[in-house]
Amino acid sequence: DGSKIYAGTWGGLSISDNNGLSFLNKTTANGLGHNTILSIFTIGSSIYTGNYGGLSISTDGGSSFLNKTTANGLGNNFVYGVYVAGSNVYAATTGGLSISSDGGLTYINKTTANGLGDILVKKVYAYGSYVYAATNTGASISSDYGNTFTNYTTSNGLRSDYTKSIIYVP
Repeated sequence: DGSKIYAGTWGGLSISDNNGLSFLNKTTANGLGHNTILSIFTIGSSIYTGNYGGLSISTDGGSSFLNKTTANGLGNNFVYGVYVAGSNVYAATTGGLSISSDGGLTYINKTTANGLGDILVKKVYAYGSYVYAATNTGASISSDYGNTFTNYTTSNGLRSDYTKSIIYVP
């Protein structure tokens, strides 16, 4: 975030504020849903970590975390990717793409019924009204804030349908 290094490990979230000379480690004891960190997104003093136990959110620089799970609308508690744009929080889960419009409090889950290529979503990115999701069966793109998706595959020119990451660069 310009002044810190965040490292997602199999043993928790490690945070350094001295260019990596030392790290402070955060674990389930600090509110993380699981100690295996799969993704990190930071903005200001807010930290979002996708892990095997849900989406853990800190608004105090990592001192404490609140964990969001399927009870809050996530498609699954395995969260492979997270992206935040304004008050919208996007969580790429093994059960679909979960979208929050209230800062991460509650989620609506999108699946193949909404046009995603697969419910196993590896990464997510949003820009304006567009939402991009990397799935096991293609790149799923929405132009209506994630309400509906069109899935793009090798028939559209992708080298492989198995898409692990996705980003839009304006």
